[in-house]
Amino acid sequence: MDINLSTIVMTIINIVVLIAIIVIIYNGIKSFRSFIKRNQDIDRKLDIITKRLDEQDNK
Repeated sequence: MDINLSTIVMTIINIVVLIAIIVIIYNGIKSFRSFIKRNQDIDRKLDIITKRLDEQDNK
């Protein structure tokens, strides 16, 4: 059974590239989720502020 060294090297390189792509996608999804959570927190705080301002205007 004859296996070329270049075949083994290319297989290892392909596996490393595949793992790198998976890690990049995972980090992208994680940062996107934190972005969405931060925007929801800001929206919640703005809602509280606007409600308080409306209450003060109605007095």
